[in-house]
Amino acid sequence: MQLFKKLRRKPTEATINRPGKRGQAGASLTEYLLYAALAGIVVIGATKAFSSSKSTTDYNGMLTDMNAIRTGTRQVAGMGGTYGAANADITANLITAKVFPSNIGGTATTRINGFNGAVSVAVGATPNLFIISTAEVPQDVCIKFLGALDSTWTQVQAPGGTQTTFPIPLATAAGMCSGATNTIQLTST
Repeated sequence: MQLFKKLRRKPTEATINRPGKRGQAGASLTEYLLYAALAGIVVIGATKAFSSSKSTTDYNGMLTDMNAIRTGTRQVAGMGGTYGAANADITANLITAKVFPSNIGGTATTRINGFNGAVSVAVGATPNLFIISTAEVPQDVCIKFLGALDSTWTQVQAPGGTQTTFPIPLATAAGMCSGATNTIQLTST
């Protein structure tokens, strides 16, 4: 009994019910609206950060994919070799040879990039060149992608122009990527 008496506390001013405070529990409607507004601001900020991060991931992934396709195409023909008849589509042959990265899906004869655009490879105007074409590339990704290309490419063409010197300045890349979505053609030997 003695133990229970020690544990028992006397009510203090803070624990005594006050006449004006009876029946009030929880948060008010104003507080709920404030919480909802703050949550909305946090969601908007997270969405913008994700969008910016996704754009960077997309162009880096695209650069990696195009370099892998180029390397695989060269290996199939041999360095400095010929790729077939001028302007011939060799996409199906490269699919059979498993040149395309696994993240570029499609059918037995076509390939689709992460933007739902066609990816194809054709022999250039001369048999020692080939052209990788990728469609539906968003403008922001296109600009970053073109700016990251190096002199290992012979030429790049986009809706707003063609470039044969690398690296491509930002203003030039922005002019080349003139549409909301763009088709980019990369030429290599």
